[in-house]
Amino acid sequence: MQIEIVACDHDPPEVYTIDDTCVVAGDFLQFDVFAVDPDGTNVSITAFGGPFEQSENPAYIEPDPGVGFDTAQTTFNWPTNCSHVRFEPFTAIFKATDNGLPVNLVNFKTVFIKVIAPPPQNLQAEALGNGINLTWEKGDCDNLVGYKIYRRSGESNWEPDYCETGVPPYTGFQLIQTIEDPDVFSFRDD
Repeated sequence: MQIEIVACDHDPPEVYTIDDTCVVAGDFLQFDVFAVDPDGTNVSITAFGGPFEQSENPAYIEPDPGVGFDTAQTTFNWPTNCSHVRFEPFTAIFKATDNGLPVNLVNFKTVFIKVIAPPPQNLQAEALGNGINLTWEKGDCDNLVGYKIYRRSGESNWEPDYCETGVPPYTGFQLIQTIEDPDVFSFRDD
């Protein structure tokens, strides 16, 4: 590796885009990325990272690269699917490069993207005798491994925050059953 240290009197470009985010598998994630060069030179935006390296439905930016005088813009696009669901977020890195002299300066912006599994559909709860019969329809992902059933006594006004998954302890819900068969669509809570 060779490192050159050069005196220069210009500043690197700044990159502006969303903060970390999440997306439900099967949804299309799209957001704009901007790079602004405070010294007014040409600037370009490129991107790399996990979303761009997927074998199925990789992410892409358009235009690639995003180029402009003083300001460049590109749009991140990712048609997610169920194969992208995983515990850890993906890392998308956006690189802005200016056209300054005597050297081109760069800056980076990292966005963490969590792809979450879609929830089961059409949950129904029917009281019968001393219990409640729960039924639901399978979600859109074929690679799901099962379901978790939670119970809470009393009313709950809990609404999950954006990107909040699972059922946090502060909600007062208790895990009562884990179903490890993705083809089971009912449970009796008695």
